[in-house]
Amino acid sequence: MPHTSRSATYRRTLLATASVLALCAALGAFLITRNPAATSAAALTRVNVLATTKITILPGACAGGGSEFCFKPESVTVGVGAPVVWTNQTGVGHTVTSCTTSACPGAPANTGSNTFNHSVGAANGSTASVTFTSPGIYTYYCMIHGYAAMHGKITVVAAPTIAKFTPSSGPPGTIVTITGSNLAHATRVTFNGLAATISSDTATKIVVKVPATATTGRIAVTTKGGTATTSVAFTVT
Repeated sequence: MPHTSRSATYRRTLLATASVLALCAALGAFLITRNPAATSAAALTRVNVLATTKITILPGACAGGGSEFCFKPESVTVGVGAPVVWTNQTGVGHTVTSCTTSACPGAPANTGSNTFNHSVGAANGSTASVTFTSPGIYTYYCMIHGYAAMHGKITVVAAPTIAKFTPSSGPPGTIVTITGSNLAHATRVTFNGLAATISSDTATKIVVKVPATATTGRIAVTTKGGTATTSVAFTVT
């Protein structure tokens, strides 16, 4: 009898433990469905795109960048850490120099903290290079010929970051909201490498539609400042 009693008690303990575990699992599933955070996923990975931006110095007037010589293109947008290279094709020496109020009358004040002043040799093919470390808008000119004769503008943007996206899964056609920073003017959003249609785009939020042939994989957002890639995948159902 004592042996039978111990066996029955053991079986009852196992059944009670199993019931508690099942209840906990059910409660956890319920909480997940009720918790909005469960429908979003964080993104921690960021990869900068460090493509070189090339500007050519040409003879002749520009539409808005000078009366004698031209920085072509006159205005560019680059990412922090991306080099800008000027190549001279005029046969005359120049400089690429960040503007000051006195040197560039009428020009807006530069909003970034970088300053630069580099000579560009007279020989065709001579170059100068600047890599920007501070976001902002920079107006620059040639010290030899003056602001009125030749000037240009460089807009430097910070790399994008993704804080989260929601929902974390769905079928093709699902509308996905991506939030983060420096997301304005996104040039491309992909789901596992497949380009998606961008519905709206601000500095902190992008709304896109999952492509019709998308497969499960990470989301990537590309701007002039670089590419941000999620650390977890969007699941296509």
